[in-house]
Amino acid sequence: MTLKRVSTVEILEGAEEFSAVGLLGSRQTGKTILSQLIFKEHAYVSLEDIELRTAATTAPRTFLNENRSAAGIIIDNFQYVPELLSYMQSEGFAQNKKGEFILCGPQNTQNVALLKNHLKESVSLHTLYPLSLHELADNYQLPTNVDTVLYNGLHPAVYANSNDTHHMYRQLITLYIDKDVREYGQVENVTTFHSFLKSCAARVGQVINITALANDSDISDHTARRWLTLLEDHNCIFLVKPYHTSFGKRLIKSPKLYFYDPGIVCSLLKISQEELPRHPMKDVLFESLIMAELQSHYIHLKKNIELYFWRDKTEREITCLIDHGNSVIALDMIPTRVMNSFSQNLAYWTKLSGKQVEGFTITAEKEPNNPQNLYWRHLYPLYKTLNIQL
Repeated sequence: MTLKRVSTVEILEGAEEFSAVGLLGSRQTGKTILSQLIFKEHAYVSLEDIELRTAATTAPRTFLNENRSAAGIIIDNFQYVPELLSYMQSEGFAQNKKGEFILCGPQNTQNVALLKNHLKESVSLHTLYPLSLHELADNYQLPTNVDTVLYNGLHPAVYANSNDTHHMYRQLITLYIDKDVREYGQVENVTTFHSFLKSCAARVGQVINITALANDSDISDHTARRWLTLLEDHNCIFLVKPYHTSFGKRLIKSPKLYFYDPGIVCSLLKISQEELPRHPMKDVLFESLIMAELQSHYIHLKKNIELYFWRDKTEREITCLIDHGNSVIALDMIPTRVMNSFSQNLAYWTKLSGKQVEGFTITAEKEPNNPQNLYWRHLYPLYKTLNIQL
């Protein structure tokens, strides 16, 4: 099954304006399948193939001439032969058509720099993330039970091919460490890095304590910070800053850690599908799922809005605050309808901040006739409030 992606329109627009399109993303987010779906008339090559890689390295110009179709060429794993990028800008290709070169590769700072440095103003860059809930719904693949989404995760392979979830995520994590991490020489010990990744998974939804995280994996604080940056750079995790009226204090205070895909967390922590409904991590996995959904919408729609959380010294907390012009949207995420302190904390924060605030509670259970309680499968009232057009 081929899944529709919200990035398609944006990628096509880029191909109409630029001669090259860079499609980056974390491992197994569907870059290859999407590029071949959108650019059906383009030839396809993958530089994972050692023979093709050798040919591209030995004679780049000949390789490009012989392997592209009349429409153009999709080059997967372009990062293995960066010299090819220079030839795309050389005299022989000066008259190239719009959208002629489609370049797929892992998301990281190095690959972004490669494309920008070699192709300069001729490339349109796009990042492909794991599926959003909206994309699953648009493809009629959104499960009715949130536990299924938390366990199956959001990687397209699970839904497109009915893959064994457990095996797929184990393979994905192994490939990520062996390929995307080890090949760039950014990690000295992959076993230790895997331990660090598990420690991060165990802290999803928590405020980061660098020293505790480092001690768990027997690494230095400096290494822990560097590896967090690496995970963020590869779109495995994202960090949410604490809300403060002083922008400087937002930067120095510790953020919360979330994963883009709850399926990776379940795999790392060996949480089985049977035990998930009663697992102590379920609440934070649900929180991470919703936070990732909001994060992905802002990224895809280029909304200049950031997610924050708020917590004071007495442990009053609001899970998510979204600055929205002159007002603020406050969110709480709870899998079941239980009494909690959200309304009291919201009233306290509203008085403290003096801002106009609208609050929503997102749950995994339907609650009729309450517009402030949102069902996780139907977040459109929230998007409407934020002026997000789906």
